[in-house]
Amino acid sequence: MSPKLKKLKAALEANGYTNVKIWWEPMGIALEMCGHSGGYIFDSEQEEQVPIGLSFDEAMKAVKEIYTREHLILNGLLTAPTV
Repeated sequence: MSPKLKKLKAALEANGYTNVKIWWEPMGIALEMCGHSGGYIFDSEQEEQVPIGLSFDEAMKAVKEIYTREHLILNGLLTAPTV
């Protein structure tokens, strides 16, 4: 696993995602209504094959701003800690 993939995986795991698999696919032709075609993609117990960015910086921004612990809690994918 490349250093960039390791950083993205660690960031997702720090946000509460489990059993994370992350990979990068070369960009290809994206036909209309056919979904993503390339870039960084992750899969976990909470989400299935989520495209998170075409570049490392874009993917890391998505992990920090969108795929957060709060996202998991709001979508019922993680139980909020009780105080």
